[in-house]
Amino acid sequence: FVTGTSSVMWPVAQRFARHLCNHPELVRGLKVLELGAGVGLVGAAAAAMGAELVVITDCEVAMPLLGRNRERLAEHGCAGVEVARVEWGSEADHAAVLARCPGGFDLVVASDVLVGGFDTEALFHCCVALLARRPSARLLIAYEFREEWESVGTFLHRCSEAGLDESHIHIGEDGGEDEDDDGDMFLYTLCWRDGAP
Repeated sequence: FVTGTSSVMWPVAQRFARHLCNHPELVRGLKVLELGAGVGLVGAAAAAMGAELVVITDCEVAMPLLGRNRERLAEHGCAGVEVARVEWGSEADHAAVLARCPGGFDLVVASDVLVGGFDTEALFHCCVALLARRPSARLLIAYEFREEWESVGTFLHRCSEAGLDESHIHIGEDGGEDEDDDGDMFLYTLCWRDGAP
């Protein structure tokens, strides 16, 4: 376990990874960035499903673990995965990772990052800075409800103000859409609204 980061595979990340495996068209041929990657499971799934480039990111303390996991992925034939430090809201980190993908990423993914006590303002600025400014670009965020809606609500409100439209599904154990409206795991999809800056 790495103190200060999520170095375990939380259930919502597992469901999100299965969702990508069930829907490879979401990542195939795209340049993908994972924020707050922890062990990098969602990014690894994106790479395995044919993303052109995957950059898995987290805070400085997570770099050794992510580096080892990138090496293991390469050993198993999953190329095109890079690791980078991104402290949410750090313009220097944003610039460094954008050097790998000028113009921004086609798809930004994150799981279990909208949690009470996390800096959702910095996360918001990070997402907007790294997501390409074109209609086809997408931000996918997996969220597990833990008796607290303020974090996700505030984040989604900021995204709407910035010109991102939101839709969501309940995500089941198999990664598919869960028809049970009482489910506590969600996959939010955000994309630029027509005419957004």
